[in-house]
Amino acid sequence: MIIDSHTHVYPEKVAARAIDTMEAISATHGLRAVSDGTKASLIKSMKENGIDYSVILPVATRPEQVESINNWSVEQHNPEEGLIFFGALHPDFESFEKEIERIAGFGFKGIKFHGEFQQFRIDDEKMMPVYQAISDAGLCLFMHAGEELLTHCEHRATPKMIANIAKRCPELKIVAAHGGGFRMWDEFLEFVAGNLNVWIDISMTPGYIDDETRDKIFEKHGWERIMYGSDYPWMKQETALKYILDLGLSEEKEKAILGENVAKLVF
Repeated sequence: MIIDSHTHVYPEKVAARAIDTMEAISATHGLRAVSDGTKASLIKSMKENGIDYSVILPVATRPEQVESINNWSVEQHNPEEGLIFFGALHPDFESFEKEIERIAGFGFKGIKFHGEFQQFRIDDEKMMPVYQAISDAGLCLFMHAGEELLTHCEHRATPKMIANIAKRCPELKIVAAHGGGFRMWDEFLEFVAGNLNVWIDISMTPGYIDDETRDKIFEKHGWERIMYGSDYPWMKQETALKYILDLGLSEEKEKAILGENVAKLVF
């Protein structure tokens, strides 16, 4: 079983505009989408690469988007088709407890936050009741971590901040994307690696992280909490998949990273 733990899709009517906007912002980095960002394109990619499931992570950039995004997501959520949606929430959404309850009722297993796109420091004190409510609902917290190629702003989602959240909400299951902190991997190694309640995906790390640092993370954090992920449509699913397959891991570790570890969070 292969599960891509980190993907994005957009409604067909706004997909082209969303892709164009983010490509324009990231022009200095040369980051380009590998598809049109629609659900159909993701399903096609999954079939071509033998991927059984993709976890889709919507982000609400304004509080008023939260309910409509979650309504759309539950309409698209279809594990039989291999599509597993997470819920969206915004740090300024006032009725967060009610929406978390609604998200859990949909059968979603987690909620995605993005400190850079949503413009908030992820370990802000005001967020602790939100995170605790997510934990109490039995959901996991999926966080962008580290630098962001699609924005130009201060760092609002560092590994140190992930460590603060984990300390304040010790029962909360956290996924720190991009190897625990994109281009902040030394900080992840120092402050987070080894935390049993933090999982990481490898999305957007191929081509950016050096082999020595990657191996240190795998060893110190433990392969049981490392997950295959692509960040599609910002990286090809096959690129991230080949990255894992080329590591020469044991069959046990390879199976765990490609699907078994994330399966524990989403099934």
